[in-house]
Amino acid sequence: PLRDIMVAAVDDKFGGQLFQLFSMNSVIPLASVARNLMTFYLSVDLVLPYLQCVCDAELSVLKDPNTLFRANSLTSKSIDHLLKLTSIPYLKSTLQFTILQLIQEDKNCEIDPTKLHTTPDNKRKSLHGLFDSPPTSGVDQLTTYLMVTMETILSSESRCPIIIRRALKQLFVLSAKHFPDESTLPYLAVSGFLFLRFFAAAILTPKLFCLSETYPNERASRSLTLLAKLVQSVANLTTAKESYMRSFDDVITDMHGQLRSFIDRLIDVPDERNSEHRVKLHKQISYDGCILISGFLQKCKLSNIRYFLGSIQTGITFKRRFFELTSHLLNYYTDPVSRVLKGSILLSDISHVEQMDPEALGFKYTIQLQIQSVHDRETKYFFMIASTLN
Repeated sequence: PLRDIMVAAVDDKFGGQLFQLFSMNSVIPLASVARNLMTFYLSVDLVLPYLQCVCDAELSVLKDPNTLFRANSLTSKSIDHLLKLTSIPYLKSTLQFTILQLIQEDKNCEIDPTKLHTTPDNKRKSLHGLFDSPPTSGVDQLTTYLMVTMETILSSESRCPIIIRRALKQLFVLSAKHFPDESTLPYLAVSGFLFLRFFAAAILTPKLFCLSETYPNERASRSLTLLAKLVQSVANLTTAKESYMRSFDDVITDMHGQLRSFIDRLIDVPDERNSEHRVKLHKQISYDGCILISGFLQKCKLSNIRYFLGSIQTGITFKRRFFELTSHLLNYYTDPVSRVLKGSILLSDISHVEQMDPEALGFKYTIQLQIQSVHDRETKYFFMIASTLN
């Protein structure tokens, strides 16, 4: 059967070559393939062997170590998916406070002289050429945000999910094995995924990573872009490329040693197969309460669908709630900050899911859940609407 072939592939010397064919085919949607493969290997508790297989195969054909995991390969897409699947709570606990503070303070952190000349606040001053170099206020403000962000990240190894730490350890070890003369390369392999593809990406687009409920305004978005550039420079173990960011060279260089120490601590975990406390990944995710996806929706819960369909004109209301989906539960709260739990639905109690016809209720993107609990014979109906929200 196909299942047995896929299980055997991760331990077969030809399995990695087979997976590598996906990356070589430009027609195949790698993100979709990686997601499906990760879902399968998650179900059979072989995620780490699978990642080791595809990573080893990719490294074996890599000619230029400077391009390590920079392309959109099956390895990179698979690890991206694993990070989003398991590490959103870790990301929130690490970055959310600082990101929300930056957005709310909405300070002008611009340091590019060419952009300062077009900023409304500084248009009058720019006529006199007062911004030929980065203003001290912008540099100081960005330095503060960078210091706080990196301090939080570089002390977060204990909060990072164990499966991510083991996966990054595999990357580190395999990179050192294939390129023994490149002592910095294993650190770049780890930082490339954790920082460039995860932390920096989340700073750049906080709403997509559930760090912010709304999109930041133009000025806050620019500040986040500058902050992401600085974090990327630290992760690359280099200094900033842009001339107007040279003011940060000393700060960034001082963080390089701290980054290496953080990665050393991060990957200092026992191998999965040698661990006395080995827990299956899919169970670990469930018990850790990993949030697969979250966001605001409008909801309505009723005991009888006939009451609902006959009550549209009578003023029945939908309530805005913050939803979080885990591998076992669908929880909803008043908001993501106070986190007052308003309800919880066991996924095992959901007997039917259906996208409703927009003409039936007058709303687009309406999902109906039929809920039948083993402790309650009455069928309940739960409606969620996404079309009324941004």
